[in-house]
Amino acid sequence: MCSSDLVHQVLFDPDGTIISIDTPIEIDNIINFVEQAHVELSGQREPGRSVRVTVTDKNNVSVQRVISADDGTWAETLDISSLADGTLRVSVVDTVDGSRASTLVTKDTSVVRTTIDTPISGDDIVSAAEITSVEFTGTGEPDSDISIDIVGESGSLGPIIVSVGTDGTWTTTQDITTIGDGDATITATETDIAGNTGNPISEPFFVNSRMVVVDINTPISGDDIVTATEEQSVIIDGTSEPGVTMTISVSDAVNDVISRTTTVDNLGNWSVDLDLSSLDDEIGRAHV
Repeated sequence: MCSSDLVHQVLFDPDGTIISIDTPIEIDNIINFVEQAHVELSGQREPGRSVRVTVTDKNNVSVQRVISADDGTWAETLDISSLADGTLRVSVVDTVDGSRASTLVTKDTSVVRTTIDTPISGDDIVSAAEITSVEFTGTGEPDSDISIDIVGESGSLGPIIVSVGTDGTWTTTQDITTIGDGDATITATETDIAGNTGNPISEPFFVNSRMVVVDINTPISGDDIVTATEEQSVIIDGTSEPGVTMTISVSDAVNDVISRTTTVDNLGNWSVDLDLSSLDDEIGRAHV
């Protein structure tokens, strides 16, 4: 005899009462939206016997079917669409002697609402300084995958797959130079760990990566000197891109400021008439 005993467990079943359910159900013991209408269940039972298979949800609503186990196995496909999401109990009972087996499975047929944080880039406008590193963020179901598509007026990016963290947030930083300037849209579609895919959600934003060139016509007041007779009506003008809105500011040595906003006309010209009488004498600065 060896110094230690080797133990191997066997099932003693003189009356043929073996009854079982094959697991995992639906590969991962999670039944998703697509799978719920045709859940495949199977197991073993003594040949020639019949079993009642029942699936019950948390509200005690059940779906059941009686099945023959002619060759020592039983199998059935059930539609459990009417059962609530959550933990389900799957049980199989011999219709004659009451022998039984049971197991638990999860039904998960919905995706927690996905979100995209706005405004994108702080103001929903992606500038030239931001376009190569735009951060997109949002929320979703932990451990889900988010498929991101970004579409602009002259190109698109995606799908970009981003994982949702355990805290329920996702983030991705992208160079969107190739989508071009103008109106753009980001679309997020979530697939959770159960395999459910949610409805896509989208958010618009605008891309303006062009560097706007602004010119100020000089000298101001003919000689860059504003006299007492000129100070109440100083014309500052110049050129830029048609339709651009700009702010013209004039400051003095003690940082007092006079400002005016204007829009460049269709010919690319802009002009403001400022009263600078409240500013101190000496050197001043004009900013656009």
